[in-house]
Amino acid sequence: MIRTLIWGIIGGIILLLLPLFFPSTYFYNLACQILIISLFAVSLNLLVGYTGMISFGHAAYYGIGAYSVGIILQKTSFSLLTALFLSVLFSAIAAMMPRLCTPSW
Repeated sequence: MIRTLIWGIIGGIILLLLPLFFPSTYFYNLACQILIISLFAVSLNLLVGYTGMISFGHAAYYGIGAYSVGIILQKTSFSLLTALFLSVLFSAIAAMMPRLCTPSW
């Protein structure tokens, strides 16, 4: 497991540095999409592969974050970093809602 984590970190660093070597925005967007999807796949592998639990929440919170970034950028004049921070906040709030709405008895 440690070896997989190390290779994941090395791969993430390579993907983060990849746009520096390709000045085209196409390769930058492609590297960002690969990084996002690979993080999604690794987190789903940790949950489903190692624990055996089935989770539909990953896709839901991923969609909430993506949809909120699109709406924020379209309807407001916020920067991309602000929209990304707000989308993480919205996804976190959506993830906490079932816990907050469940009775504690």
